[in-house]
Amino acid sequence: SPSSEFETQGYVFCPKFFSHAEVSELQSEIKKASASLDKADYLNRDKMIFYSNVFRKSEYLQRFISQKKIVEFLRQLIGPGFWVRWDQCVVKGPGAPPFPWHQDNAYNRLWDPHYQFWIGLTEMNEKNGGLWLQPGSHKHRLLPHRPVTNHLECTSKPENPALLPTEKGDVVLFSSFMLHHTKSNSST
Repeated sequence: SPSSEFETQGYVFCPKFFSHAEVSELQSEIKKASASLDKADYLNRDKMIFYSNVFRKSEYLQRFISQKKIVEFLRQLIGPGFWVRWDQCVVKGPGAPPFPWHQDNAYNRLWDPHYQFWIGLTEMNEKNGGLWLQPGSHKHRLLPHRPVTNHLECTSKPENPALLPTEKGDVVLFSSFMLHHTKSNSST
């Protein structure tokens, strides 16, 4: 079941959660909303660009993230009474650097676990810097991290990392304590 998979692995993968048409419209609305952001994100590095809290700039995005399909999916796994605290869109163009191994709690300095509802806006694979996870690492709570340029890197290295190739429209729900990273984008 998805809840036992989440408890054991720290994530749940849902292929084709959204259609290509839904994601194309979402991409368009993210671009519109991100154009109204006041300044560049502090996490930007070379061709890896972050857009944070764009949902606050768009009624469309607010409706999208609170749609019944998402709410019901999350309610099954995390229970009722949740809210959106943060959103982030990451663009990794060709030549973009890696995003170091980290837990999201190291960045936001929250002690409590929360959940990342990750939507594949494009295909992600090993060549273009796909999502790598360390299954089960969410059980360790917050691990030590050190600053590396404008990012944080976990000082504990993953033992059995797994690439999670995704397609446009796939969803990954993972724990904020999940050790994860993306490699550099070596595509052209």
